[in-house]
Order: sequence, then structure tokens, then C-alpha cells
Amino acid sequence: MPTNVVGSKAGPKHHLPMVKCVSKVIVHNTSGLSAGVPFFIMPKGGQITLCGCLVETVFNPATNNILTLGHGANLNELFDATASGSSIDETTAGWYESAAAKALKFASDTEIKIKYVQSGTAATTGKALFVIQYVETDLY
Repeated sequence: MPTNVVGSKAGPKHHLPMVKCVSKVIVHNTSGLSAGVPFFIMPKGGQITLCGCLVETVFNPATNNILTLGHGANLNELFDATASGSSIDETTAGWYESAAAKALKFASDTEIKIKYVQSGTAATTGKALFVIQYVETDLY
């Protein structure tokens, strides 16, 4: 079964540690984005080798502009809202990588979500591509 479908479980593990890649495009007005939209399910033992976001079109709300990626209560373990080195500048087109994502351990199948919060006048532009590469391991 595919691991990028909500409600599916991670499929059978291949006997070789192959790199897998998932991606998703979101736009400023994607339905449900303010609460978090499903990206994919990271399988138990998954180890991220690359986590990136390509801001293709800048996001332009009047005030706050926060794009995050994660699995916990705040959906910000992979990309957060601060200048931690694992954040996205939504007002500047370009490629952003998350160092924090590489340190995460997944002891169970975990749903990863994308979240975008804005305030003031709503954004009229904004498009981003999220990419995660990972391998499945027997470490956990």
C-alpha cells in the first residue's frame, strides 16, 4: 500500500534499505491547511535523509506567515516557525532544508502533516513543494 495516503498503513518493508521519496504541493488556500493537511505516514523505523521545502511562489498575507511540518500537537518537529535553522521564509522563494528532521526517530507509524497559519488580510499567493527522502531501518 502507498504510504502517502491518509489512513493507509506503511506497506511491507523491502529487504534492502532503499531510499524512498514523498512529495506534496500546497498553495495558500489549500483546504484545511490552517489545521494541518496530511502529507504521508512515516513508517516505524523510518530515518529521514532529506527534508526540504521549495517555496515556488511567495506567500503574501498582511501579518503573520507561518508554514510548518510535523506530527505533534503543533505540527512543527520537521520545520518550525522560528529561525532555528529548520524554518521556512515564506516571503522569499527558494529551497529550505531541515536539519532537525534528520535527528527524529519514529518508533511507530507516524502521520506527518503540513500546516500554514496566517493573520491579517489573507494571502492571495503562495505555493510550496515539500519533499522528504527516508530509509526504513531496524533501529527502533
